Amino acid sequence: MTLKFLKHRAVIEPIEDEVQKLLGKLNIPLVYNQSYKDFVRECYSAIKKLTTLCEAPSSEAKMQVRNKESTKNVSASSAINMKLNQLIEKWVKKGLKWEILEKVKEVVYKY
Repeated sequence: MTLKFLKHRAVIEPIEDEVQKLLGKLNIPLVYNQSYKDFVRECYSAIKKLTTLCEAPSSEAKMQVRNKESTKNVSASSAINMKLNQLIEKWVKKGLKWEILEKVKEVVYKY
C-alpha cells in the first residue's frame, strides 16, 4: 500500500507544482490554492480511472457512459472530457473560476 501511495505522489507532485506556478502567474489569491489542488487531484484520479477501464481487454477501447438521459458507447478520450467537464461544473458551483479551471485541466491532461 505504501508503494502504491509513493507512486501516486511521484506523479501528482510535479502536476501540483506546475499548477502552483500557473496560479502564481495568474495572481490567484493563496486561499484558493488548496481548492485548485483538490480539483487537480480529482481530475488526475478520473483520468487514471477511465484510462484503466479502457485498457481492460474486454472494453475494446470503448466504454459505456451512463447519462441521466441515456446509455451510449463513447471513446476513452470523449469519456475523459465528459468527466472533466462535469468536474469543472462542480467546482464552478463551489466558487472557482471557469477559465482558470480550464487552464488547470490542460496541465493535468498533459500528464
